[in-house]
Amino acid sequence: MANRFQKFYQMVAEATGLTPDAEQPALFGNRGGFDLLVHPLKPSQPGILTVTACVQRAAGPLTAGEIKEFRAGQWACARLFQQGQTVNMTIKNSLKVTRHMPEVLPGLLDGFVEFLRQAGFVNVCQSCGAAGETQSCFAGGRLLQLCPECLARMQQQAATAPVKPENPVAGAVGALIGSLAGAACIILLSQLGYVAALSGLVMGVCAIKGYEMLGGRLSGKGAAVSVVIMLLMTYVADRLDWGIVIARELGVDVFTGFRSVGVLLEMQAIDGAMYWGNLVMLYLFLLLGMVPTVLSGLRASRQAGVVRPLQGSGPQL
Repeated sequence: MANRFQKFYQMVAEATGLTPDAEQPALFGNRGGFDLLVHPLKPSQPGILTVTACVQRAAGPLTAGEIKEFRAGQWACARLFQQGQTVNMTIKNSLKVTRHMPEVLPGLLDGFVEFLRQAGFVNVCQSCGAAGETQSCFAGGRLLQLCPECLARMQQQAATAPVKPENPVAGAVGALIGSLAGAACIILLSQLGYVAALSGLVMGVCAIKGYEMLGGRLSGKGAAVSVVIMLLMTYVADRLDWGIVIARELGVDVFTGFRSVGVLLEMQAIDGAMYWGNLVMLYLFLLLGMVPTVLSGLRASRQAGVVRPLQGSGPQL
């Protein structure tokens, strides 16, 4: 997968004259007088590209009419929108476009920069807003267009900033508290008759964020602790869910129902295949939400203090 997208980005770079960064899946460079970034719409979707320009004009943000007019003349554009000082063009995610991206993208970029020029936009720094030439940078986990002064300032701040300490004990408490939201989601959805991937996503996001909030930052050790807590809490949530069902059916309290699950399984009063099948499904959904969340958290932790200009070589996906 990685090699396929490395080849894809390299072909796009050769066709457009833009430069692939040595570390991030991003292309950068100046085209038609505008400093552009071409990067994935999401880290998990490296084949769906977005073109970003950091620009500003006296007339204010883009209007709905301007966006409609641009898209009418660019069939490969899925969306054009402005967020603050960035104008973003997302490219259609279709087999026709992806297969012919090296042929499609150059014309699309030319149309994009000509549109910006005619609309009265000029390059500006994404930090201070000063007009002029900018440099494509990676700062604090984000791709930015910065003037030389702001880049130097951010690099100085990153170099002198103290490393945030990690408190594994407090982080474990935070992960436990966060995992309660995931457990509640599992129980609520199950009581409604669903076993949903949403529960795994909620469990993963809340546990990791809980660890980061109380633990200071996420390390490999913190990720391991959070994973163990998520696995245990998923098991407890499933048991509690069955306990609620038992309490309702037998007219006992939930605590008694919770304690009765194991006994009823041994007596085969609860269908073992259904019980274990449901638990396996929950763990599969937990993995779907947990793995990308943990990897994203670790990546963000490593990149938090990194401030550097993009440098050519090739994307590492």
